[in-house]
Amino acid sequence: MSAQQKPVSTVQGLIAWAMQTRPARVMAHYTSRGGPVLAGGMSYSSLFAAFAGVWTLFSVIGLFIARSETVWNALVDYLAKSVPGLIDTGEGGAISPETLQGVPSTLSWTGAVALVSLIFTLFGWLGAVRTGVRAQFGRSPLPQQPVVAQLRDLGLLVGFGLLVIISALASTVSSGLGRRISALLGFGEQSMLSWLLVTIGSLLLSLVLDAIILIVIMRVLAQVIIPVRRMLPVVIWGAVATTLLKAVGGSLIGGGSNPLLAGFLTIVGLLLWFNLLSQTVLIAAAWLAVVASDHEVNERHDGDLDFWGASRLQDAVRGPNAVESPLPVEVPDSAIKTDEPDTEAR
Repeated sequence: MSAQQKPVSTVQGLIAWAMQTRPARVMAHYTSRGGPVLAGGMSYSSLFAAFAGVWTLFSVIGLFIARSETVWNALVDYLAKSVPGLIDTGEGGAISPETLQGVPSTLSWTGAVALVSLIFTLFGWLGAVRTGVRAQFGRSPLPQQPVVAQLRDLGLLVGFGLLVIISALASTVSSGLGRRISALLGFGEQSMLSWLLVTIGSLLLSLVLDAIILIVIMRVLAQVIIPVRRMLPVVIWGAVATTLLKAVGGSLIGGGSNPLLAGFLTIVGLLLWFNLLSQTVLIAAAWLAVVASDHEVNERHDGDLDFWGASRLQDAVRGPNAVESPLPVEVPDSAIKTDEPDTEAR
């Protein structure tokens, strides 16, 4: 090889090495399984489900908890932080707190019919998420079992609702505890230390909640059961990405200076935010699929597939021919447990 060809060969080797690493294989698998298209459908479902979920949640809260001001305010603050742009707390949003105050009064017979239709909207969102996640594992949608499936999905919705309420109250307690600790240490409640403690507490709670939701989505909703030990690293990184989306979501959603466009831009911003969130969930599912596939390859062939792939960086220096091609992602039934055997992945 001539001196002029050596740099070109090295660059080609580095590119070939990068393409067989796990992150590159995850993104290739995510794209090949229609991830961006599925995320687009999930984002539309999420947008409608968000409004349906808020109306349903505050209707039930107002009916059964008798408008407890503590719970009510905690939920408003928590949802405003969790879904930027959904509730207007002074910086713009699709739903004003005054509108939420009137939600429980709409729960008449007509409202009950509307509530049922909104619950079916939430069922549609669960179905979209389930289909998208299972597609990343090469699995078709679950067989239709109208009564059993809807009861299971209803249980999931109730569980998600309770989780949101508990998280909202825990966030309020955490914030109060952070301010109290700051005061006990001699700092004011508006000090930098107080802000830091409250922020850290909120981030940790968000990470825990997002990790739990991702595990439930994979194992319960999509019924793709992978050992938690193998899921945990991916779930944690997915929770970190979701928490960051919440933190920067406010910059994506805003009405701008033109009040005539404020509502339209808020909806577009919400749709964009839900699209990024949906892609995060599906990329986490694609990563889990690659992890499961690599685990099976290592078990069968005593391989050493890891984050960096089968080849090492020093192999890339010798040129592209010294780097192994990216392995295909195949998730057999032995790697996961699903309700529907899939012979195509074998």
